[in-house]
Amino acid sequence: MTAPGGNGEHTPGRQVVVVGPDGQPVASMPAGEAGGMGGEDLGDLVQQPAKVKRIGTMIKQLLEEVRAAPLDEASRNRLRDIHAASIRELEEGLSVELREELERITLPFTVDETPSDAELRIAQAQLVGWL
Repeated sequence: MTAPGGNGEHTPGRQVVVVGPDGQPVASMPAGEAGGMGGEDLGDLVQQPAKVKRIGTMIKQLLEEVRAAPLDEASRNRLRDIHAASIRELEEGLSVELREELERITLPFTVDETPSDAELRIAQAQLVGWL
């Protein structure tokens, strides 16, 4: 691949391309230099990408449903349980590094308390944002 606006040199291997607001490439670099994850391959971080994507899609849909209508106590308890199960399932598809990060940013609900609609919305939105 040739870097946009570059000197026409071919760079072998995978590339990270930065795209501007108009959809045109503005820069590129070899994938190993893309930074952020210490040069780790993204495939090493997400061990089960299909599973993570399915759970992420489900969580996003749940967030939209929670925003649409008020929930009774039984619904809030059920959503609390779904949230906890979703995090457990996500962790199975992630590397140790991402699993630890997810554990740091998510706070579990207590089993003996029913979370409010707002608490559930915040927890779901946080998880969707992280994904």
